[in-house]
Amino acid sequence: MEANRQDLEDLAPRHAERRAFTYTVVDPEDVTCLGCVYIFPTTATFLLRSTVAAVGEAAWGDVDAVVYFWVRRSRMQTHLDERLLTSLRAWFADDWRLSRIVFVTSQRFDQQMALLGRTDLRPLFEVAEPGKAGRYVAFG
Repeated sequence: MEANRQDLEDLAPRHAERRAFTYTVVDPEDVTCLGCVYIFPTTATFLLRSTVAAVGEAAWGDVDAVVYFWVRRSRMQTHLDERLLTSLRAWFADDWRLSRIVFVTSQRFDQQMALLGRTDLRPLFEVAEPGKAGRYVAFG
């Protein structure tokens, strides 16, 4: 929990400057953190330092936003991850008016890889972030 709090504090200036956005997913009583959503442009510094490889004909420059999200393991059994993904997709389309979103996850996160694979989203890019183990897959 403390690491998540520090992460949010580090990201707060980017949110205030509208360069990137971070949201905590909380329970209806606004007491318990259930997960987080991170929204970045493709020009975010860590992404510019990353190696991004297309898995087909997709072009990284056509992407409107890069989204990472997680849900507590204890909430996956209630399918909160699926409901969050569905809500995020509608939110970006309806409120943000963005249609070219990629959802990024680590290949090591079997549950999230399977979740994204069960949708109409397909792997468009592989992302290797400097200093992070493993590869990440961007679904869109």
